[in-house]
Amino acid sequence: GVINALITAVGLPRQEMMNTPGAIVLGMVYDFLPFMILPIYNTVSKIDNHLIEAAYDLGANKSKVYTSVILPLAVPGIVSGITMLLQEFVVPPLNIKANYIYYTRLKPHPNYNQYLENDVLIKITPNQMLYAKEVDLTAGKMTHVSVDTYNDQWNIANQIVADQLIWDNDQQQWLFSNGIRRTFVSNTDTQEEAFDSQPAPLTIHPKDMSIGRVDEDLMGIRDLTKRIHFHKKTGLASYSAETFRQAKLATPLATVVMCLLGMPFAISTRRKSKIINIIASMVIAFTFWWLMSMCTSMGENGYISPFLAGWGPVLIFSVVVFFEFKWLRL
Repeated sequence: GVINALITAVGLPRQEMMNTPGAIVLGMVYDFLPFMILPIYNTVSKIDNHLIEAAYDLGANKSKVYTSVILPLAVPGIVSGITMLLQEFVVPPLNIKANYIYYTRLKPHPNYNQYLENDVLIKITPNQMLYAKEVDLTAGKMTHVSVDTYNDQWNIANQIVADQLIWDNDQQQWLFSNGIRRTFVSNTDTQEEAFDSQPAPLTIHPKDMSIGRVDEDLMGIRDLTKRIHFHKKTGLASYSAETFRQAKLATPLATVVMCLLGMPFAISTRRKSKIINIIASMVIAFTFWWLMSMCTSMGENGYISPFLAGWGPVLIFSVVVFFEFKWLRL
């Protein structure tokens, strides 16, 4: 990226910043900080200065004024800011709980397990694929597993079929259980060898894997980053998850742009008809929403880069805002 280009230009080593805990924290702070600051600022700016002066006149010091006057009056802004964080920390668990209630009470499914995934395909290496009929990452177990290894001509060379693939916490690796190892010597010659237990070529820890059925538009930045990291490790396409992550990172700027788009029509005195101003604001807002939806759809399918899909509409309408203010002379 740009930062690594600047670092290497001065002779310093490249830094791995993407998909790291520090990058996740930085992205989350950037994403939610405006939603915390703006409500608090809006609330604090409306506090009557006479209340603060009265507190000083009654002998209160600065800390007492802050804790007894300013902080209680700023509570509505603080609460409003905190509610904006719900989408990252509360909404994903609520979605899981909602699915559990739906499939166990409203529309019961026999043997329902919210953590169980069916028919999972994982790319271990460029020429090695793993298929599992059922996967439960919380239990560290896969059932009815098949690992196929292909040669340079993409003919199957080896195959391992096992009843289970279990994560061993002591050895920190996946182990096949009760399986058969097949070697395809030729089109008509196949050698088989049964085994009770054998290490698997899959080395990713269950907590680092992301194969859930949760829609990516409902996932938080942390879960999206985890899914992207897992997809890159296994060679799977990560267009969709990366697009939604970029869209979430662009959300603060998109919110500001939306406010600025409608502001000139709300405060302008040059136009006589308020209805025209309202219609113009709605047309611009819907155009902005349509462009964001179209770019997101194209980014999900890999037609454009995820960065362009998430940030493109925001940057375009930032330019529109600039010329809008210039045209209305505000």
